[in-house]
Amino acid sequence: MTRLAVRARTVGIRQFCGDDYISLVVLLCYIGDAVTVDLTYRFGTNVDFTQAQLASMTESERQQVITGSKLEMLAWYSYTALIWALKFCMLFFFGRLTAGLSMQTYVRYLTGAMFVSYAAVFLTITCGCLPMHKNWQIMPDPGLHCTVSITRAAQP
Repeated sequence: MTRLAVRARTVGIRQFCGDDYISLVVLLCYIGDAVTVDLTYRFGTNVDFTQAQLASMTESERQQVITGSKLEMLAWYSYTALIWALKFCMLFFFGRLTAGLSMQTYVRYLTGAMFVSYAAVFLTITCGCLPMHKNWQIMPDPGLHCTVSITRAAQP
């Protein structure tokens, strides 16, 4: 936020560059991630409870756990977007610094590599557990493949 305020004061909003706009995306991703992670911890997820605990819950408590599990997925996406937005922000900044220099070619290659790596991570999160609804399924147990947790892996 401070970065955007300083840039707006020094160059004006009309003179914003790509890294300034991506900084706004970073801010939004950070807020989104913080909110979803906080709500996830408040609601709980399908990795926080045993099947016996889930069976003893009321339907509204189970729905809360399902909501928490869905928010956990959203948190994964927002966290990934945050990290890659920070990387893209730096690449745009380096692009401005290297404008007209031969080093800008490296920045372009890195930008392409960043797009590919983001797509790979996005697909890893998306395809890590299929069908997708098993990411927030609580009963029956979707299995360790869809609820990776050290505590669950240690359970008999």
